[in-house]
Amino acid sequence: MTTDIRCNCQFVIFGATGDLASKKLLPALYHLQCASLLPEEMRIYAFGRRPWDQNGWQTFLKEQLETYAKGFQSEHFSDFCQHFEYVQGEIHDPDSYTKLRNLLTREGADKPDGATFYLAIRPADFVPVVQRLSQAGFNQEGDYRIVIEKPFGDDLESAVQLNEQLHRHFREDQIYRIDHYLGKEIVQNLLVFRFANLPIEAVWNRNYIDHVQITVAEDMGIENRAGYYDEAGALRDMLQNH
Repeated sequence: MTTDIRCNCQFVIFGATGDLASKKLLPALYHLQCASLLPEEMRIYAFGRRPWDQNGWQTFLKEQLETYAKGFQSEHFSDFCQHFEYVQGEIHDPDSYTKLRNLLTREGADKPDGATFYLAIRPADFVPVVQRLSQAGFNQEGDYRIVIEKPFGDDLESAVQLNEQLHRHFREDQIYRIDHYLGKEIVQNLLVFRFANLPIEAVWNRNYIDHVQITVAEDMGIENRAGYYDEAGALRDMLQNH
């Protein structure tokens, strides 16, 4: 996925207080800030249910970065906070999307006509959020895009159905389906290791391999993700990509 961030400097995170945002998305954006790669004009709207003001959000943000960001540097934090605005709302409430639209298009703001919506939420909420965004007019004008995190459906049939639902509201060039692990170097190296070595490739198949053992060497448990795991399950969340 390639996106010219200079042409689209409004970024909306649905599920900004969730596990995915805390462990992956917010630290990634912070590391861009530390590397001077986050445009000064970029605005990030953290969409969440918690009844916080901006100070409440910044307190939460600092706690997550101190825990999950590599080499947290407090001197970059104040500048990083300047990019953020916390938006309290419910993903199933139409009024929340009206509020969001007013923020993104408010008169007098020096912003491009567009935004990227990152759905860091449970898969069951993908379609409802996309429908609400469509109803609010985010698919009709401007440079609007949606980012869908894995798991993308429960199986082939449900993945096809999800794709059809997305296409009812957004064009294909507006939809980004991503996985934050499939691009890791070790995954790419496995493919090269097998197919670039003819002796290995010839025997690396079901005729010569009895079984495969997979170890998830992590010291964290389900923690506060029980609801997500009840729907997605560890198999779809972990084994096919981690």
